[in-house]
Amino acid sequence: MSDAPDAAVPQNDEELSQVEKDRKWLKEVYKGDVPQLTPRALITGLFLGWILALSNLYVGLKSGWGLGVEITAIVIAFAVWKMISAARLTKKPLGMMENMMVMTSAVAPSYITSAGLVSSIPAIWMLDPDFDLPWWKLSIWMMSILFLGLMVAIPVKRQMVNSGELAFPAVVPAAETLKSMYSKGSDAIRKAVSLGIAAIVGVFTKVFTELSVIPAFLTIPGAKIGGLGLSRLTLSTEMSWIFLGFGAFIGPRVGVSLLLGAILNWMVLGPIMINQREIVHPAPDIEASHIMQFPLTIPAGAEMAFELQEANVGPELEDGFVSTAYSASWQDTVVYSSIDELIVFLNTPSATNTLPEALNFSTEVRKVTVSVDTVKVVPFLPFTTTRPNLVQEQELHVRAPEAIYWDANLVLQETAGIAAASILGFEPDAGVRVNAGGYRNIVSWTLWPGVGMMVVAGLLAFAFQWKVIGKAFSGIFRKKNGAGDDDDPLAKTEIPMMWFLIGFTIFGILGIILMDWLFDIPIWMGIIAVILSLFLAVVSIRVSGETGIIPIGAMGKVTQLTFGALHPGAVKTNLMTAGMTAGAATSASDMTNQFKVGHMVGAKARLQFIAQLFGIITALAVVPVFYIMVPDASVIGTDAAPAPAALVWKAIAELLSRGVGSLPSSAVTALIIGSLVAVVITLIEKFYPKSKRWWWFPSPVGFGMAMTIHSFYTVPMFVGAMIAVILDKTIKKTHEMYTIPVASGFIAGESLTGVFFAMLAALGG
Repeated sequence: MSDAPDAAVPQNDEELSQVEKDRKWLKEVYKGDVPQLTPRALITGLFLGWILALSNLYVGLKSGWGLGVEITAIVIAFAVWKMISAARLTKKPLGMMENMMVMTSAVAPSYITSAGLVSSIPAIWMLDPDFDLPWWKLSIWMMSILFLGLMVAIPVKRQMVNSGELAFPAVVPAAETLKSMYSKGSDAIRKAVSLGIAAIVGVFTKVFTELSVIPAFLTIPGAKIGGLGLSRLTLSTEMSWIFLGFGAFIGPRVGVSLLLGAILNWMVLGPIMINQREIVHPAPDIEASHIMQFPLTIPAGAEMAFELQEANVGPELEDGFVSTAYSASWQDTVVYSSIDELIVFLNTPSATNTLPEALNFSTEVRKVTVSVDTVKVVPFLPFTTTRPNLVQEQELHVRAPEAIYWDANLVLQETAGIAAASILGFEPDAGVRVNAGGYRNIVSWTLWPGVGMMVVAGLLAFAFQWKVIGKAFSGIFRKKNGAGDDDDPLAKTEIPMMWFLIGFTIFGILGIILMDWLFDIPIWMGIIAVILSLFLAVVSIRVSGETGIIPIGAMGKVTQLTFGALHPGAVKTNLMTAGMTAGAATSASDMTNQFKVGHMVGAKARLQFIAQLFGIITALAVVPVFYIMVPDASVIGTDAAPAPAALVWKAIAELLSRGVGSLPSSAVTALIIGSLVAVVITLIEKFYPKSKRWWWFPSPVGFGMAMTIHSFYTVPMFVGAMIAVILDKTIKKTHEMYTIPVASGFIAGESLTGVFFAMLAALGG
């Protein structure tokens, strides 16, 4: 008798038909009789999802990135219900399948930030601070794109998950964690305790910094690079655990790339470009404190003088400056009938008016408070704030338009004669100083090489996956199983295709209507955006299934480039169509990832889908908190909310709107160099895959991101990544047990406390 196996009998899963795979899964893995989507599992998941979504919102506004919350949700739910069970408040502890549903419902709210809250929405406000998008309109918009993406996961689930063709490396650890926790309960308790202790440390650290018990930042006083203090180059250490914990997730290569990018950006390019007067800051600008009434009389003998101090030894005034006085006088009484007539005089040089030699007068619309109302920020939240009733007036401004390179100080001087400045509405001691350097000024130039690296690398890597893209779409039209629908072993567990047809139609039409209503995007462009969302979401599912990375950035950039060509100059169209495709891609990929975890542990996919439906509805409760943390556009791009992802989206929208010619020539050169570097790195990664394992070999995403965020974020991420590597090499079992829970605890504890203080500050607390 031959030892060779019978060729007619399948020996492994690869040799099985899909129907045979499905029957084997039903027999060996499926846990149909075990409680899954119970009320307690759903409520626990939705509550955890909302909490973790706030954490992702805080981290996203700080760094532009978000974190997967699967393992965090699993560990917390296990620990909480273990304590409830120990206290005999429930007859049965939370089961593994219930915990899987906790994870599924918790993940949906946490990813709402990727649907635009830290990218397209802040970007559109930076471009148009007066754009009005109330919380309830934004909630409907978010709901439509997240549901749209959720529907896309239905037709691809069987081909991409059940077939076992894709590895889904990002979520397999969550499934393995889930199984190991319920086989080794003591390990789960230790993980939960370590997460809780780390969260408490994060909470107290944030409380102590907010109360000034410990300093928020540490730097070296007096130290300079290129004549600039370290704090002006964001070269300081933040007393925070968040990004140290973040580093544990990103790996050594990205961590090293972040450090190298930060060194290049903040210690080399920033100082050089400031000293070469390529990086500028806003011109010093003094605004009148009260509105003038016309006709306006300025009596004979009136005088007005300003002094302009400009650094001339180095970028900082303290190292030396040149001071010049400019003045105007009225020898005769003059009556001005309008503000335009007054401005013509102030901006016209004469023997008695030297102001126009360096200064420029203009008017700007000013909103004047006529009364104040007490209102709720969001109707159903118990927070109140004061809201002024405003009327628009024209106010006078004086600025030094050429004093934009190094430190400058513009001050109003006292005069011997009648003070004309007071008649014009200026305060007697008015003055303003502007400084070279600073995050917002430097990043307005350095983001261009960073954008070039991230966008080009993302799109090129995306293009190299053309086979993956082809498989994604061929899989949709492939027969679901080896027989017919009449012989479908998973008919009662899978999601009916009719749900996709109805859901995608409803939310696609809703998205088209919303784009026209909210953002004035023509109907035909809305139709293209919805169709593009379908195709790019399918591609995103495939890519994330193979690589573990949801290509949110690439999906958004493809849409921005597409509509930049279809509707040039329309920044709202550019941003919000991209926001739809990126959000739908995130939602679809997220749902498919959860399907993979469910398939590994034997869950009913239909119940997982319902859990995510509820999760998206819960996610809308994050929107009011976003409005409290970001009450207006002035907060975006500051140290409180750098929003680097929004800066990138805004920059690309502006570039496509205005053209490359709108950038300084040095920024264009940097953009080209960054793009070429990304091409070289991506080609090396493609044709020599081992390069991805070299710590020192730059990651275009990590390197480019470092050029858009503060160095006091990138350095802790590098340190966190290195600590994780050292632990993995030296005490591997301890690393596997504690690193991820401790890192998650640091992030959750401190970020949620940060949300609390940000809301407190926004509400006047």
